[in-house]
Amino acid sequence: MFPRLILCEEHPSARVQLSTGRVLTLFIEPDGTRLEISTGESHGSDCILLIPYYGAYIMKNEIKPLKTGDVEYIQVLIETRRVLKLYEIQISKDRISVVSHLPDDTIFRGFVKTKDENIDYIFRRILKKLIRQYLQLSIPICCAIVKVSTDKDIEKELNLKERFSHRKINGATCDMYFSPGKCLYVRKVGTRRFNVSLIFSITYSLEFQDIILELYDIANMIVDFRLGRIEKAEKSITTLDLFSISVKTSRSLSNFIN
Repeated sequence: MFPRLILCEEHPSARVQLSTGRVLTLFIEPDGTRLEISTGESHGSDCILLIPYYGAYIMKNEIKPLKTGDVEYIQVLIETRRVLKLYEIQISKDRISVVSHLPDDTIFRGFVKTKDENIDYIFRRILKKLIRQYLQLSIPICCAIVKVSTDKDIEKELNLKERFSHRKINGATCDMYFSPGKCLYVRKVGTRRFNVSLIFSITYSLEFQDIILELYDIANMIVDFRLGRIEKAEKSITTLDLFSISVKTSRSLSNFIN
């Protein structure tokens, strides 16, 4: 997981100083759909630098890229009302190579929240778009792992006992909250960390999204985040009994939980 530059409508440009002394300006095109790279000075530096396990910071100064041998490397995520796109930029011997693709859930692995509400709001938007991107897949069941560090009581904050039935499983080491088409496993790891696996029928995709966003809101840090997966320890036939699905659909489910 590399540091990433985040460009959005609030923080739309970055200046990157290469080892050769050359300066690149990265900015979002006016139409808000793509990244532009320039050697001019038409834009100042105003971006967010995301460093896994450290935090996210507004950067007004020039930034140096990662370097391996003669190759310099930058990852840039742009987020606007119209797109969420990740760019991988390599510079070698003054030649610039750019590859763009849809971002994945690695953005939130080791994500440390800040005390800046504006930055947290931007990343909440990014998380919501990632979930929606995942839900656009042709899937019968949506799954996710969200491992969070928090000082708050997850059961109380998410009103789990009011919203779901409950029982202890796996030797009382894990709480399972469930109703038809919905299931959450909550495992406490240490004093402040919780591992949460969610398995929802696509019918309840909005509630699936809302619970992940609620976990984001109460977290101090997202230790791990994986869409389309659940913990190995929670792969229980009991979970499958909660869903009224066909044999063909159950075969599709195996692609997302293996």
